[in-house]
Amino acid sequence: MFKRTVTDLGLDQVLQSVSSHALGPGGAAAVRMANPVLEQEAWLMRQKQVAAVMYALAQASSEHDIRVESFPDISDVFDFLSSNQTSSLAGEQVYNTGLFIRSATLLHRLLGLATQLGCPDRDSKVEEIIPEVPENLLYLEQEIFRILDSPGVVKENYPTVKALREKADSRRMERSRLASELMRSNANFMQSDTAVMRDGRIVLPVRSESKPFVEGYVQSSSASGGTVFMEPFRLVDMNNAVIMANEEIQLEIARLIGRLSDMVRESEESLRVLSSQVVQADFLYAFASWARISDCCRTALGDPVTPGGYTCNLIRARHPLLGAKCVPIDLAVASGIKAVVLTGPNAGGKTVTMKTVGLFSLLNQICGFIPAADGSSMALFDRVFTDIGDEQSIAENLSTFSGHMKSIGFILRTMTPSSLVILDELGSGTDPQEGAALARSILEFCTKKAALTLTTSHHGVLKQYAYGSDIVLNASMEFDEKTLEPTFKVIEGLPGESHAIDTARRMRLPKTVTLSARRYMGQEAVKISSIIRNLEILRKESEEAKAELNRRLREAEEEQRALEKERRRLQAYENRLKKQRLGEIDDFIRTSRRDVENLVTELREGEITREKTLKTKELFTEMQQQADALRAQTEEAERILDEQQLAEDNASEGSVELKEGMDVLCGPSKREGTVIKSAGKGKWQVAIGAMKFTFKETELTVPRRAKTVRSYSFEGGSSSPAPKLNLDLRGYRLLEALDAIDSQIEACCVHGLKSFSIIHGYGDGILSTGIHRHLGQNGLVQSFRFALPDDGGQGKTYVELK
Repeated sequence: MFKRTVTDLGLDQVLQSVSSHALGPGGAAAVRMANPVLEQEAWLMRQKQVAAVMYALAQASSEHDIRVESFPDISDVFDFLSSNQTSSLAGEQVYNTGLFIRSATLLHRLLGLATQLGCPDRDSKVEEIIPEVPENLLYLEQEIFRILDSPGVVKENYPTVKALREKADSRRMERSRLASELMRSNANFMQSDTAVMRDGRIVLPVRSESKPFVEGYVQSSSASGGTVFMEPFRLVDMNNAVIMANEEIQLEIARLIGRLSDMVRESEESLRVLSSQVVQADFLYAFASWARISDCCRTALGDPVTPGGYTCNLIRARHPLLGAKCVPIDLAVASGIKAVVLTGPNAGGKTVTMKTVGLFSLLNQICGFIPAADGSSMALFDRVFTDIGDEQSIAENLSTFSGHMKSIGFILRTMTPSSLVILDELGSGTDPQEGAALARSILEFCTKKAALTLTTSHHGVLKQYAYGSDIVLNASMEFDEKTLEPTFKVIEGLPGESHAIDTARRMRLPKTVTLSARRYMGQEAVKISSIIRNLEILRKESEEAKAELNRRLREAEEEQRALEKERRRLQAYENRLKKQRLGEIDDFIRTSRRDVENLVTELREGEITREKTLKTKELFTEMQQQADALRAQTEEAERILDEQQLAEDNASEGSVELKEGMDVLCGPSKREGTVIKSAGKGKWQVAIGAMKFTFKETELTVPRRAKTVRSYSFEGGSSSPAPKLNLDLRGYRLLEALDAIDSQIEACCVHGLKSFSIIHGYGDGILSTGIHRHLGQNGLVQSFRFALPDDGGQGKTYVELK
């Protein structure tokens, strides 16, 4: 990767930003030195590994309490071990080694989530980058944290050190008591009433003239000479005892740190292997964290060869260095296109667009993710060449144009058929006519020798060349004619104007200057400019027309779905009416059969022959068969309707697995119920009120978000359910039955039904008594009565409405 390319595209700044997400200095350094992956298989594995770490991070933050800790820098530990074979490490170095091992263990657990939780990219085996931490390192970590506290000091309560500290404290207390006693007994000779600490030893402040009266050594004197600091003979031994106790503590601390240092030295090889593994894992962790925060997409592999594919397809691409002011861009370079000529106004975003493509190609080949929308794709390039900015050099005697030619010469000699070439302001900085000719020649050469070339230019020659070539794409940056400002939107297939005079007007040049400039423009240039403006107007009108067509298409699709839903609703309503009619027919057949059989019995005593009797029975048998056929047709229609509704529900809500305790809608009437248990063979037992029924799984649907009862609209705009001729309340509790009766009466009033029957059964009479009392209190009820004995008797009530 060329240094010029890295600088021109801002890759070094982006990698610096990514490295801030690393857990340790090793991983951060690896990110800053990252190079693109050139082989497709290696690129796919890198992308899968980053995706697996992103998955693990998402799971850890949402469902699993797995934290990761930063890694301390232990490079100085390795340097010390390499240069010192016997000396001990510093306590802080030993403590950082323990922190490093602990952080590696936590990172291994995090990466393991990808495999444990079924990550789609678990075949990347990202957890194997850091295998289980070896036992010797785990033991070393345990010993370090058992002995040391941050930042590498021995714990105060470590047994051997604690005992020595207590011994030293005891010696200090004895020394303090002796010093106080000596101060009291020699108070007349003391300069003050407090003993003084000098070089770790307690001495007495004695007046100079009283020195002969105090037995001991003179340690020092005050600056004025009026005070001498003496250490009485009795205090010497106590001072020595305290100093020796402190030295014993320091010797024990040194012994402990020396022991831990030896353990670190013995585990050096394992530590170096773990450090290398951590750098690899931290490299992936940094890019995964950055990709999550930057809302990056997983890049698809571009195809520069196959027709219908894309060498580059960026959707809402956002340059990561522009932050909140970034305007997302779209750019699609189809397979077979060898070059893109970007034209348009100055400061319109041409160079930024090219830089974005180049930067994203490198990021894609480093981590497989870019800050763009899903569906974006990039081909793999072996090298990326750039010539962006001013190469003027006084030291090398290079003008702006010469600098560009030197850089472009290197690119043309070095590029390969798999290279991406980015040239900014091609042919500028010299005579316009010669520059345009040279720009076209360079571009033609690149189309033959490189995979893809991107260039910006203001030369009309390049616009015309791109317009007439099948392998060169014209693209421009949109310019708002009303505000005279660029919109930074890329327009494919259309050359753009430079809008230099408009930009000058926006920069507040005198009006006379800009008007004169327009007069000085050649007629041909004005004509071309006018054509481009008209093309831009047509493009905008085409986009508006396309948007309107899409809107109408969506409305038509919505209307079609609504009509289909209405068709099914009407079909369901028709089936309900058929079922009600079937119920009436069944009642009629049962009643008629009983009457006819009674009639036959009576006629047998008369002159009716056996042949006549058989003929009568055959008539009712035929009626029964017709009713059965109609019932079968109705059930089949309901089955088809239920399957259609189930398919629609599954398509909109996703298939839902039935479970015990789940609320469901049962059968074609969609009555609410609760699943009790599975009845086997695709059937479920469901409780509806106090009754239990068994339904096929296809007869059960799960309500959307809440329990809802399907309602049907009829003529007149009503959404009330259709009334029933026979309201069956058997199995209902009284309150449920009264609610059902109120709904039935309301439906009858809406649909003009004046009478219906209620089947409540005999039971103990509570239900029938409560129903009659309720009917008597309803102002819409004209009258009610029990049915005749042969029609249900006191188990059935007929109701007449006003």
